[in-house]
Amino acid sequence: MPAAGLKTIIALSFVLAVGFLLVILSCALWKVYYPLLVVATYVLAPVPNWICSHCANPDDFVESSGAAVLDLGRFCTGFLVVMGIALPVLLANSQLINIPAMFMCLFPENAPPSLVFCLLLFSLSLFCVLYKLSASTSWMEHRGGDQSVGWLDGPVK
Repeated sequence: MPAAGLKTIIALSFVLAVGFLLVILSCALWKVYYPLLVVATYVLAPVPNWICSHCANPDDFVESSGAAVLDLGRFCTGFLVVMGIALPVLLANSQLINIPAMFMCLFPENAPPSLVFCLLLFSLSLFCVLYKLSASTSWMEHRGGDQSVGWLDGPVK
C-alpha cells in the first residue's frame, strides 16, 4: 500500500479544518451548541477500533480467534461515523438546530460519507421503484390486465 503524499495530507487536513470551522460557526451563529456533538462523535470514532485491536489475540496460528473482537470494533466505529452524519439531520428534524446549521455541520467535513450515504439511499429508492414496477406489471398480467395495481389502490374487489 503506497504511503500518502504530503499534498494529500495537507489537503485532508485543510478539509478537516474547514469542517471544524463550519461546525463551530454553526454553533456560534445561532447560539445553540448541539452541533458540537458531531465533533464528539468524530473524535470518539477511532476509539473502538483502537481498543479492539489491542484486545485481539496476535497469535498467527489461530486466525479466527480475534476476528470477532476486530469486527466488533469496526462495527462500533462505523456506527459512530454514521451517527455523525445522521445526528445533524436528527437535530434539525426535532427543531433543536436550524436547517442552515445542519448543512454547515454536514459539509465539507462529512462530504465523502454523506455522498456515499446519499448514493446508497438513491440506489435503494431506485431499486424499490423498479421492483414495484416489475411487481405491478406481473400483478396486472396475473389479474388479466385490470388497471388497479395492488396495495396503492386499496383492497382488491
